[in-house]
Amino acid sequence: MRHRQFYLILISFIVVVVVLNAFWLIKFKQSPVKGGMMSNTNSRISNNQEKQHRLIVPPVLKPDSIDNNNIYYTLRAQTGVTQLLSGKKTKTYGYNGSFLGPTIRVEKGVNIYIRTQNHLKQSTSFHWHGAILPSSSDGGPHQTVAAGQSRLINFKVNQPAATLWYHPHAVGSTAIQVYKGLAGFLLVDDQNSRRIKLPKTYGKDDFPVVVQDRNFDKNNQLNYRQAASSNGTLGDKLLVNGTQNPYIETTTKYIRLRLLNGSNARKYIFKLNDGRPLYQIGTDGGFLKKPVPEKQIILTPGERAEVVVDLGGYSQGSQVKLKSKESSVLTMRIKSNRGGEAKYPID
Repeated sequence: MRHRQFYLILISFIVVVVVLNAFWLIKFKQSPVKGGMMSNTNSRISNNQEKQHRLIVPPVLKPDSIDNNNIYYTLRAQTGVTQLLSGKKTKTYGYNGSFLGPTIRVEKGVNIYIRTQNHLKQSTSFHWHGAILPSSSDGGPHQTVAAGQSRLINFKVNQPAATLWYHPHAVGSTAIQVYKGLAGFLLVDDQNSRRIKLPKTYGKDDFPVVVQDRNFDKNNQLNYRQAASSNGTLGDKLLVNGTQNPYIETTTKYIRLRLLNGSNARKYIFKLNDGRPLYQIGTDGGFLKKPVPEKQIILTPGERAEVVVDLGGYSQGSQVKLKSKESSVLTMRIKSNRGGEAKYPID
């Protein structure tokens, strides 16, 4: 009798599973791939033929006030519209603006107070990726700020110079909020970084570079739920600091690029188009002991690397491209390569 009951329960369970799967396929009329069960591993970047645009460099966030060793900021998560592609503007998220966020520069040893404000219609959190700080200020998955609310966080900067970043980390919404634009750089400086003769003029020979792939619908909107895949969401449009097919005009021998893979799933293999080396000077945790010449730099989502490009061997008016596989990431147009005080890492 017990065996018979067991088999009846097992058969009933199998029938329920089959019926539910059939219902899913009929109702949504989509394959497992379209339903987000498999990643679109063949998604290739398609906007490399677009007109080049000058790289957008995020502004440095100005403090609200400074009191001795205490620095106060306000960081606001908000909605907006941004001209990411030609044609219709895109509905986006941003910090203190419509897309991405300002660069926050802090000095080792100072006390940071940040008033985080949530102007979204859903909860979010403010996570400081790579920062050494108390768990109470980390902005992890369970430290959310409700819609319309604010939270003051503070911590002492207690780590050497490094390229960090900030982004949301709320349970169930991290991916979509980052996808729509919530990300920014957090740069730590110290005595060592000022002493070394690195390129360090922000926006001239020292550039933050966040690389993200995105899918847009026919109305130029970021429809994450349509593009989402449980195995990793890939896009066919490449944005660098929110710029399509970007370029910079260089006037110095050395250029410093603070690379951040801000994509949801795509891995990048950065290299120069002519095979010359990138001189890696830093990783997620800060500076290396010495520069390492690399033919390529591999970054997975969330990872950072600082590299220096030596432009001394190029002629005025020429171009060199930073690429990932066959996709152009950033074009460096060489106006001059004799300027700058940096002597690192070659001389």
